[in-house]
Amino acid sequence: MGLVVGFIGVSFILLNIWDATETNQSVRMWTVLVLGLIAGLILGWFLPKLERLGLAVSGAALGFFIGLILYGFLLFKISSEPAFLIFYQICLICTLLGFIFGYEYH
Repeated sequence: MGLVVGFIGVSFILLNIWDATETNQSVRMWTVLVLGLIAGLILGWFLPKLERLGLAVSGAALGFFIGLILYGFLLFKISSEPAFLIFYQICLICTLLGFIFGYEYH
């Protein structure tokens, strides 16, 4: 799976960045192909080792959204100076808790 994701992702990025009006299109094609395969092999090797990281990032995103909901429904009346400080603290705490729970309890 990592090979496919890395190959398609890097190839897409390189094809969009590289100037398509260049006269030597074969060099462009082979460069994109080789760099895409190298990135795909690297990602294909790393992704199975990082399975828990994906779950932790998903947990962090869920924690952030829970923090938004908590602040919007319950904690918006707490005053602080500056006013947005409590909002950022609640979201950061919930994000960190979500990251930890997602990593530990996969």
